[in-house]
Amino acid sequence: MLATKKWGEIAQAELTKDMVERLLERFDSLATSDGTIKVQFRDNVLWMLPPGSSPELVGIASLPTALKYLK
Repeated sequence: MLATKKWGEIAQAELTKDMVERLLERFDSLATSDGTIKVQFRDNVLWMLPPGSSPELVGIASLPTALKYLK
């Protein structure tokens, strides 16, 4: 598993229960032959990266600071 690009860097993410359940629901259909899936955290959003397909939205745990005014 490669979590960060630099040694000593820490990767953190906030996940809701719904996001974890979504990952579990889609895991078998998106997993590679070795039983893994790729995910990406971008702008507070979690994406699943199915091989040979477009990214699938898992969810967003909280709004980015720039969008907090939408509440």
